[in-house]
Amino acid sequence: ILPPTIKGCFKEHPEYFSLDRDGKRKPDMQLCLSSRATRDALYAKILEGISYKGKRGVFMVGSNDFHNDRYCWCEGCKALEKKYGCVGGPLWDFIVEACNRLKRDGYDETYITSLVYKGPQQTEKAPKGIERFPDNFIADTK
Repeated sequence: ILPPTIKGCFKEHPEYFSLDRDGKRKPDMQLCLSSRATRDALYAKILEGISYKGKRGVFMVGSNDFHNDRYCWCEGCKALEKKYGCVGGPLWDFIVEACNRLKRDGYDETYITSLVYKGPQQTEKAPKGIERFPDNFIADTK
């Protein structure tokens, strides 16, 4: 049994959740991935999963699909969208950071995977500024 996600903790940690266009945090939106607190909580969940599965494993990190033009309207997430040239910028930034943290923390046999869309929603090319993903990242193209 894997640990729950942090999605169910809106009451205790509204700061983990995205801002809508009106500047209100919403429990049914994405997580705010420019937030250090959110990133640390998600990384802790990965470590918790490792304690269940062991160091040899693959963990899915993804987001809910939205038909909005952005996931989070906070300044940090907007800056990451601009940096990476795509709405998924905050997610990509977190994935790269988490992969690097896993390697730094000695989890060499732990991998992160995420769905990489094809077609009009996304691009098969890496986000702007990422020449190469970490070697413990697996792109899921299905």
